[in-house]
Amino acid sequence: VIISRSILATQKGAKIVGDVKCSDRMYQDIEKHGGVPIMWKTGHSLVKEKIKVEKAPFGGEMSGHIFFADRNYGYDDAPYAALRVAEILSKTGKTIPELLEGLPSAFNTPEIRIDTTEEKKVLIVQKMIEAFGKGGPDFTANLTDGIRLSFADGWALCRSSNTQPVLVVRYESTTQAGLDRIRNRVEEVVNKYL
Repeated sequence: VIISRSILATQKGAKIVGDVKCSDRMYQDIEKHGGVPIMWKTGHSLVKEKIKVEKAPFGGEMSGHIFFADRNYGYDDAPYAALRVAEILSKTGKTIPELLEGLPSAFNTPEIRIDTTEEKKVLIVQKMIEAFGKGGPDFTANLTDGIRLSFADGWALCRSSNTQPVLVVRYESTTQAGLDRIRNRVEEVVNKYL
């Protein structure tokens, strides 16, 4: 958020890429600051390629891979990311909490990784798509990578790991009650097939 805000201060309308595991708060903040958020598939090489295709100056994954393409050809470099934050702190004279001002709080889970088999992880995602893939009166469905359900007060993600026999789920809401409601709704389907 800090780096995307800095880039958008000089590049209004720029595209910023994030993976499906990233918070809605990030996507909304990009939009609020004049950017175009692009939600994409999880995976270092997938996000990197999407940034190139979209000619986006910046992007990242929840895993911590941060990609820069605004000043140079483009790369993922943790020390460079830290230096860019330090540069922003130096130029603005603000603290990190001050730079994050206006970002709403949320209740969320970490990435939940459920060990299973290759077959079951694919089956569970397919059953989730069958149950929720067309959307509903209180949510929309995004099938970019697995299925991500967006509600007025939060979201849920269910996807197959790209590299392991693991089902990945994640939840977020503006309230604890919302988080519990969204999680229970998804787990009703997921738990039938574990």
